[in-house]
Amino acid sequence: MGAKIMAKTKIIIGDEFFCELRESGGYYVDKTSFLEEFLVSFPKVSLMTRPRRFGKTLFLTTLQTFFDITQHSKQLFDGLAVSRNTTLCKAWMNKWPVIFLTLKLLEADDFESSLSSFSYLASSLCKEYAYLIDSPRVDTDTQELLKRYKRRETDRIDLEKFLLILS
Repeated sequence: MGAKIMAKTKIIIGDEFFCELRESGGYYVDKTSFLEEFLVSFPKVSLMTRPRRFGKTLFLTTLQTFFDITQHSKQLFDGLAVSRNTTLCKAWMNKWPVIFLTLKLLEADDFESSLSSFSYLASSLCKEYAYLIDSPRVDTDTQELLKRYKRRETDRIDLEKFLLILS
């Protein structure tokens, strides 16, 4: 009896981005059944507490990839648990705008430095979602404020309202 040749799956340490992990053929423990649980309970707010290096960011990037209207991620989910629920996938996959924001890299010694780092993060997000600045669905005052966020010309009060304005 001949030996069966199997495709090698890479074990990638520390990759927390679902797309990169799936596209690179990395080993992925399928937790997409949690997507179904999440959508059934559909919490207004969800707090995910787990120890460090326990897959929180990976799960959030999985959610982002699944919902994000700017992506076409059907192939990334092929063969995973959630793909068996075709009704759920048809209703939810790549149908919603998603803002993915992590504060993980914001490290500072004082409040002013933290505020400056957050200003940079806000600017980066405005560049990523630049289509909002020109969208006819966004009023002109909000468009101007988004331009100011993008150029890092906002004050503390504006930064406090950033997520509300962007969403």
